[in-house]
Amino acid sequence: MSIPKTTLLLVVCFSLLLTALTVSLAAAQKAPTFTTIDFPGAIETEANGINDSGTIGGTFADASGVIHGFQATGRTFQMVDFPGATATMVYGINTQGDVLVGSYIDVAGVTHGFMFSGAYTTIDPPGSTFTNALGINNNDEIVGTFVGPKGKFHGFHDFAGNFTTLDAPNGARATELTGIQKFTDLGESGIYIDSAGIEHGFFAHKNAGTHLRTF
Repeated sequence: MSIPKTTLLLVVCFSLLLTALTVSLAAAQKAPTFTTIDFPGAIETEANGINDSGTIGGTFADASGVIHGFQATGRTFQMVDFPGATATMVYGINTQGDVLVGSYIDVAGVTHGFMFSGAYTTIDPPGSTFTNALGINNNDEIVGTFVGPKGKFHGFHDFAGNFTTLDAPNGARATELTGIQKFTDLGESGIYIDSAGIEHGFFAHKNAGTHLRTF
């Protein structure tokens, strides 16, 4: 008994469709392409942040071992050094690529947070003895961590010099904010160490119109 031509045509079409789907899935599962990023002349390079345009902020050590920050667009590198600092580290970059955040070490060995937007601005929550600015969103709201007068690590949120402290609940030993949502400050992520000394990641959601965060 012969198979109708319409049936054969359907079988062929199904086979072609199945082949196309298999090829598409294989392409989707293809391993990502890695591109090495090394600041020219560096002996060590870290890429710490990236924005939607692919501009990268990071840190490198030069041939003398001095630590600098950098911004890279493609293969164009710009060094970032806080004036008078002995070391500068860049951790975050906004979507526009015109604001960087990080930390620097001054001549007295104290670590401060900073923002660079054509000019350098120190970021230190009140009473801080150590500050790292780690993330920034499109509203130039900055998050990070600082050590208070009693030696405890706290998270902080900074908007135009107005600081809010964030501590994880239940007796957490330390809290660090590492990220903030791109277009709003309603969501922040980070790390905390609980009362037993175990490290956890977290997401904190701020209730709209308030400064209260829900863990």
